[in-house]
Amino acid sequence: MSDAETFIREHVRRILSERKPASRDLGVVRGDVGRGRFKNVPKLEGSLADTDPQALVEKLGLEGFELSGEGAEERVLGLIQKAITGASVMREAFAGAELVQDEKGTRFIRIEPGQGLSPRSAVQYIFLALVAASNTGLLSGINRTVVPGLDAEGRAGIFFQERKSGAGRRRKELRPG
Repeated sequence: MSDAETFIREHVRRILSERKPASRDLGVVRGDVGRGRFKNVPKLEGSLADTDPQALVEKLGLEGFELSGEGAEERVLGLIQKAITGASVMREAFAGAELVQDEKGTRFIRIEPGQGLSPRSAVQYIFLALVAASNTGLLSGINRTVVPGLDAEGRAGIFFQERKSGAGRRRKELRPG
């Protein structure tokens, strides 16, 4: 592991894993990221995204951020771009994000990890940022489920699904590996 990768992982992990009590209300589910556990990435349980999402939102420079844009994709893209540029460690960990369309016409956000960060780890960090945004109400205007995961080519992305109706929806899938 290179010095840059170690530096990035340590700082992103430190920001995302601080502990404080809070509640959970999610419209974000983690998508497919392949097999195996995450070795150097914080889990949702006990992370700052779970215990004190407002503090994480502040550290990412998202405090006071308002969603703007035509659809869910544009609105979440704005939030992710702000998070990537809002904290110096995020600027080093991620090269950028853009709205793309696959050959089937499905629009999604492609996340470009920075040097030293794997696409799998990038998905986990973006998942935690989106959970914090959801828990603080920043995603309240989004009428679709936000699903960070890997695309068919193994690149990090954020995908969108129609929300299922019903108060009894299970949240088990919201817990990352």
